[in-house]
Amino acid sequence: MNTIHPLAAWRKAQPEPVTQAKLASLLDVEVGTIKNLENGRRGPSLALLNRIEMVTGGAVGSWAFVDDGGGGSPAPADRGVMAGVG
Repeated sequence: MNTIHPLAAWRKAQPEPVTQAKLASLLDVEVGTIKNLENGRRGPSLALLNRIEMVTGGAVGSWAFVDDGGGGSPAPADRGVMAGVG
């Protein structure tokens, strides 16, 4: 099953969709880090996880990086719309 990662879903659900490059800039990481997070190749450090939670207004948290085997997103992607992103 091919599902969209909650971080990618959050980016795309914003009033003005947030690119991987913009999110990388907001989080002070490389674009490759965002790509690896969204495709499950790596998980975030605790510091990065804290920044993700701040930028997404809590819409994407540690649950998004735990493989429960279900492949689904337990929270809606439209939570935590960040004012001024874009």
